[in-house]
Amino acid sequence: PWYIIIGPPGTGKTTALVNSGLDFPLESQFGRGAIQGVGGTRHCDWWFTDQAVMIDTAGRYTTQDSHASADAAAWKGFLGLLKKYRRRRPINGVLVAISVDELVHKSETERVANVNAVRARLQELKDQLGVNFPVYLLITKSDLVPGFNPYFDMMGKEERAQVWGMTFPDKLQPQQTYQQLFDAEYDLLSKRLHDGVLSKFHFERDFRRRAEILAFPAQFERLKLAFSEFVGRTFSESRFHDHYLLRGVYFTSGTQEGAGMQRIMQSMAGQMGFSQEALLGVPAQGKSYFLNSLFQNVVFPESELAGANRRYESKLRWARNLGYGATLAGATATTVVWSTSYGLNESRLNNVETHLQQYEQQRSLINERAGPEQVVTTLQPLLALRDVYQPPKDSWEIGAGLYQGDAVSSAAAAEYRTALMQEFLSALQNQMASQLQQNQDLPEYLHHALKAYLMLSLPERLDKQYVETWLRADWRNRHADQPEKQEALNQHLTQLLAMEWPALASDTELVEQTRRVLRQVPLAQQIYASLQDKARQQEPMNYRFDTQIGHDVHYVFAGEFQSIPWFYTAEGYHDFFKPQQANIMEELADDSWVVGNRNQDMSDLDLANIQAEIEKRYLDDYIDHWQSAVSSLRLQSSASLDEHVRLLNEMLGGSSPLRRVLDEVVVHTQLSKPLIDPGAIVDNVEGAGKLARLASPKAGKLGRIASMAGRSRMMQLPENPATLVDNRFEPLHDLMLSRNGQAAPFDRVTSALTELQFYLEGITSSGSTSQGAFDAAVARMQNGRSDPIGRLKVEARHLPEPVKQWVQALTDRAWGHTLGAARAHIAAEYDGMVRPFYQRSLAGRYPLDKQAEVEVTLADFSEFFKPGGIEQQFFEGYLAPFVDTRRSPWRMVAVDGQGLALSKRTLARFEQANQIRDVFFLDSDAPQVSFKIRATYLDANINRFELNMLGERLEYRHGPARRNELSWPTQGSQNAIRYVFEDHYGVQFRDQVGGVWALFRLLDRFPLKPTRYGDRYQLTVTDQERKAVYELHANRVQNPFARDYLGNFSLPGRL
Repeated sequence: PWYIIIGPPGTGKTTALVNSGLDFPLESQFGRGAIQGVGGTRHCDWWFTDQAVMIDTAGRYTTQDSHASADAAAWKGFLGLLKKYRRRRPINGVLVAISVDELVHKSETERVANVNAVRARLQELKDQLGVNFPVYLLITKSDLVPGFNPYFDMMGKEERAQVWGMTFPDKLQPQQTYQQLFDAEYDLLSKRLHDGVLSKFHFERDFRRRAEILAFPAQFERLKLAFSEFVGRTFSESRFHDHYLLRGVYFTSGTQEGAGMQRIMQSMAGQMGFSQEALLGVPAQGKSYFLNSLFQNVVFPESELAGANRRYESKLRWARNLGYGATLAGATATTVVWSTSYGLNESRLNNVETHLQQYEQQRSLINERAGPEQVVTTLQPLLALRDVYQPPKDSWEIGAGLYQGDAVSSAAAAEYRTALMQEFLSALQNQMASQLQQNQDLPEYLHHALKAYLMLSLPERLDKQYVETWLRADWRNRHADQPEKQEALNQHLTQLLAMEWPALASDTELVEQTRRVLRQVPLAQQIYASLQDKARQQEPMNYRFDTQIGHDVHYVFAGEFQSIPWFYTAEGYHDFFKPQQANIMEELADDSWVVGNRNQDMSDLDLANIQAEIEKRYLDDYIDHWQSAVSSLRLQSSASLDEHVRLLNEMLGGSSPLRRVLDEVVVHTQLSKPLIDPGAIVDNVEGAGKLARLASPKAGKLGRIASMAGRSRMMQLPENPATLVDNRFEPLHDLMLSRNGQAAPFDRVTSALTELQFYLEGITSSGSTSQGAFDAAVARMQNGRSDPIGRLKVEARHLPEPVKQWVQALTDRAWGHTLGAARAHIAAEYDGMVRPFYQRSLAGRYPLDKQAEVEVTLADFSEFFKPGGIEQQFFEGYLAPFVDTRRSPWRMVAVDGQGLALSKRTLARFEQANQIRDVFFLDSDAPQVSFKIRATYLDANINRFELNMLGERLEYRHGPARRNELSWPTQGSQNAIRYVFEDHYGVQFRDQVGGVWALFRLLDRFPLKPTRYGDRYQLTVTDQERKAVYELHANRVQNPFARDYLGNFSLPGRL
């Protein structure tokens, strides 16, 4: 590894190397004193050690302050030589040497100049050499710090060889700088110096040196700022300088000699406040400190940290790759020319062998009852085997090798045909037999399954197209989610149908059993099932409202739309059912060989009845499909007024999905009339031409059945059976179609819905939706149902289903969302108007909370409960229009079955507040309770009972008592109540109740007992075994003593 040492002149770079303790192999030849550079390096000196090459650069190359242009040119020329002769990794690291004198003695301008010079040289090294390298900062001449020599003088050689400094991590943490790391590590070094003072002080006998030892850690700490500034300025990242990998900062000292050193020491002593005699008295001892291990154990082991020249490495890779490529291309070309024929044929023969092994392995797992799904796994290797040898694209392949394609391909094709005939054909027959056995309860299915099965054993009846259609349809249903399996089965079936095969033996018992089942099925049912099956075989697209109308219908209706088979659409009726009805009957007559009992003749009347029964079955199913599809339509939900307005806008605006759905229903339920738009859905099958071919009726006996006059009487069908569907959906037809030049009734519905939309938009666009909804709800509560919601509700009563249900849902939701928004407005007013005052002044206070010590003030009680107070203002302003207060308990008023969603418990609290107002605020804005009281009983062992109550002193001794009139509240402390029992010995037993609510606290302690008179109560005051009884006479029947109006009063946290 190669290392460059840079730094200002006189910083001790060379001295550090000379005293580093490294092994210089050339020293024995030239001698240590003869090595160039000692006493000042003129250009660059090369120091060859046994581990590295150290390039000691002249200090002027770093500062470039004497002959700037010449020094810069020499420096860059030196870098160019490094890059030229060591292109891959020019250097392994840089040592920056800066002396303590440069950092302490120099002026601020000079220190900044040193920083800029070092940064510039590092940047030039990085730019010119094109590599990243580690940087080691050496702070030399550390022995200039006063006290250094006495402090470290007692160290042995090994101790002086160790590292004194700090090593930084490879990568900085986010927002971390080298200056921060240096400051933290420097503090640790200072602490170590302090920790070692006592032991060094103990072994030193010279008093002056002892003083220097004691002062050394402090002097070292004073240099922290200068060192830290240099690290921060030199190695900080900026827009103009790259980030350098600073591996560490290390303090060193080489041998310092001469008068120059003495001048430096004198200068530092003056700047740092030390005694010059103390410093000058330190003899030079010729020792080096903290150098050897720095090189041996820190710098040299990290030689691989330096990166390589990426551009040079890239060129090397390109050169190597080109060489490898050229060699490989030549070898490959030669190999391909001579081995193509052999390799290709060997590979193909290996493939042939592999496929044959797979075939034999799979074949061994197949039994004679296997179905085509199992056999197809056996056939796949044979099919692949047949395709191993494809005709070569270039003639040289045949001439260059041993091509065996013709013989192998021919043998493979023969083997594949044999397997199809012996295994796949038998598997198909097994599958058909299994279908017959498993579907004995499905007569409609059995006829076609039996027909296909018999064709395999009756060559004269074989219709390959019929067999192919039947099997493909079965596989499509059986493996709907496995298109790969369907494709494989169809591929082998196509190959089989292209061949001729002998008749197979059928299961006669199974055939006869199936025929018996079919003979029990009415002919009309069989024909109808055949029509259904034939319609499915045409693979038309089933009808769905969303596919026919478009995606907009999803904005109005929710959920999945029911699928209606194309067979039960207007097109299916006119273009398929009607023509095919006669055709299928004639085809079944031709298929009499399948069932084996169709030799007898039927009269035209019998055939007419069968045809009428078929049509009746079809029309009933037709009605069921459309009735179910229409009934399943559910409007999209809406969670707010805004969403409801959007729903109405989607429903009425643009393509008007609501009208289009109803129009579609009308189109497909007027079968007695020609198609309104016959071309619209014909595209859903493979074209009108295909339908025309399917619908072409056959001439013959059955073709005349449709004209028979007796059919309607026999089956009790109308002259035109299609009117069965018309009549069932006639209410919808009347709604959607105009009559006698008059507008369709649905236009009135549309107008009412539009009016509702504008009405709701007026609420939502009023600035505050909740305020607008509240005003609308109040108006509707007061004025009945004369608004757009009410008018649409009335209109809905006369509409057919399901339109009636949809319109009613729209009105109910509109009214419900309006009430919901109104409630939100009321709740907001409650939170701002009622709840804060109640929570602050009433909640948790007596008498509303019986256990509370703190009482409700009379002022707050009045402010809340008085006539026109907070509670009544809120109730009258926001809740009264929605509440029936004519009888108790109060109830919510409902319009069209909906009212404001307020709980019974909450409503009861407002009714209770009204009752409190009635009993406490009779004719005043302040609470007032008046009553009369008279003593009626006193225990015989009590001589006297005294009751001080509401400013009156009531004394009772045995005998007649007078009635006293009292009124609550009174002024000040007179609300307090005191009572005294005094026995015949003059011993008194007294107690009292304080507070403005003392009267009610007394009644809580001694509950009143009702009498037979509604305004009179018995008050019993007790104290252990002592008792006095009073009669309390309220001034009216509705009074606060009748029940506890206050004790259980509370308002909900949220309305």
